[in-house]
Amino acid sequence: MQFDGYSLFMIVIADIVAIFFIYGIGKQFETRLVSLIALACFNISSCIGIIMNKENSSYIVTAMVFLVFMVLMICILMEGKYTITFGKNSMQFVSADRFEKAIKPISILGIMFFAIVVVSTFYPTNYFSQITQASFSITGQRFALRLSRSSGIAWIMDRIKLVLLPFFFMWLFTMRESWRKFISVYLIYSLCDMLQSSMITSRSNYLQLIIFILIYLTLEKKISKKQLVVTSIIIGVLGIVLMVWFKDLIMGKSATYSGLGDYAQALLQSEYSGGQARLDYCNSVSDNLDFFHYLYHCFSAPLFFLPDDGFPTLSYYFTTGVLGLNYGQVGYYVILPGALGEGVMVLGKYFAWIYGIFIGVYAGLFFKFLRKHKHLRYVYVYFIIQFGFAFRGGIQAFVMRSLNCIVYFMIVMLIIRVFGTRNRTDAIMQRKYDAFGGES
Repeated sequence: MQFDGYSLFMIVIADIVAIFFIYGIGKQFETRLVSLIALACFNISSCIGIIMNKENSSYIVTAMVFLVFMVLMICILMEGKYTITFGKNSMQFVSADRFEKAIKPISILGIMFFAIVVVSTFYPTNYFSQITQASFSITGQRFALRLSRSSGIAWIMDRIKLVLLPFFFMWLFTMRESWRKFISVYLIYSLCDMLQSSMITSRSNYLQLIIFILIYLTLEKKISKKQLVVTSIIIGVLGIVLMVWFKDLIMGKSATYSGLGDYAQALLQSEYSGGQARLDYCNSVSDNLDFFHYLYHCFSAPLFFLPDDGFPTLSYYFTTGVLGLNYGQVGYYVILPGALGEGVMVLGKYFAWIYGIFIGVYAGLFFKFLRKHKHLRYVYVYFIIQFGFAFRGGIQAFVMRSLNCIVYFMIVMLIIRVFGTRNRTDAIMQRKYDAFGGES
């Protein structure tokens, strides 16, 4: 690594411009929150790779424009005076009134999701019994195991869980007063999900779990702001140590660190050397990947009946190119290119900033919808955490997963509304019938 002071200076300028937009345009807390998360995570996931390597300095202008336009689009779209509509109705089937009337079917769907996740952890495959040393080492067996589990039944179960995911978090919302119930249910779900996806050693998954619980405790005033700050500092320090320890564990390394500074430096080095340092490689494959094909791949995802369009998962494509190994082979592990790296892969060095506009537009529209309904509070929290971590190199996965969830959620809520309206109409007609003595 070779520190580049010029790139640092330019990134700071871009950050200042972005912050000016955030506080100049963003009047609402949610707008500033989403924008600041995007700003911070892009700096960590992509800008370090430029600042710490002078060879990447030629990407600095692209990174600056990427950052500024991404934040600008989030602010404009989340603050826009417009209503996201579905047909002729402005999403009234998920309004507070509709939610209260549909609380029973929503809770049933949420419980179904939870039951499916728990039961499928033990049957037809007992994932607890499959935890071996191979689960905690970089042998490629972890990914080969994932491939062996990707059968037709597993695919169907994953689709069902994806459809029901928002209802699970809406069900959690109903038990928010009891922190014991809320945290217990969320912990069980998270651990079962990590076992089934062979992500039991995923550092980011544990961080997401902890952040979600801290946000819940803060939103529901279960802890004070002072307690939140103290807890966050303690978890931050422990997190640096544990993340490095987990990294060494799965890499099969044995290293000695003299203090927190060494751990922090090792963590920074692992993030940088993982994928951010290889922007030139990202640019070299841009001719093989088409941005419009990428968009079609993402936005056709809810239409699962369509045949596979052949567009690759960018992080896997990047990893195969860097390691020379395919998914599941011995020695394979996922390397993440960062959000900027993804943009360079699909648009090239000089047009990667368009990917920033895409992220800003999608995030602005998506979170504008979620923030309008208090009953979607923890759906919002879940996805905003996912959004932050996606900047490491999983924007593609975030868009596909979140779009699938929301499209299916709206369809199911529309079905609930239609059947609810029909039942109320039948009840009214029955009362009228009874009022006339049962005669037509």
